[in-house]
Amino acid sequence: MNTTDALLRELNHRVNNNFQIVVSLMNLKKRLLPEDRQNDIRFIEEHVQSMAVAYRLIVARGDVLEVPAGELLADVVLGLRLIAKLPADMMALDLSILGIMFNLDQAIAVALYFAAVLPPFLDHAKATHTRVAIAVSSAGRELSFKITGNAEREEIDDALRNRLVRAYLSQLDAVSDSNNKVGDHRLTFAVA
Repeated sequence: MNTTDALLRELNHRVNNNFQIVVSLMNLKKRLLPEDRQNDIRFIEEHVQSMAVAYRLIVARGDVLEVPAGELLADVVLGLRLIAKLPADMMALDLSILGIMFNLDQAIAVALYFAAVLPPFLDHAKATHTRVAIAVSSAGRELSFKITGNAEREEIDDALRNRLVRAYLSQLDAVSDSNNKVGDHRLTFAVA
């Protein structure tokens, strides 16, 4: 192992540890809040948890630069589902991707993209007792995400959420044919 790899491993390990501390502090704060106020920190919780997944996988794998796409997406979606308190049987996740790896920048951008886009679909499914389906497929080095379900119009029109989605799309150099639509949400981008 060269010095650069050792330094990157140590840096990723420290970032991962810091994320775990932040997540623990948020969970403690959430438990101390009255139940009707626990959603006050949810937006932050979703984003921090989603970013933390990439670093957790990097540290667990010992790879300093790449994250398995399937593991990242499964862990991010699971975390968001648990935060939304959506029962497992109300969500379907189809990961038709094998051997696809994200670099760390893409992994974080994808995780944050899901943290911005998916929660309104999860909330609507929980409120209406319907299902959310997420399908991820690949064609060569191009990935496509499709979220099928519904979301409340006011959640889709949330200015901060939309601004973040545009930033993540730009970072991924991705194309989305679903801006501000209720129902299916699609995203396509090339894996680096």
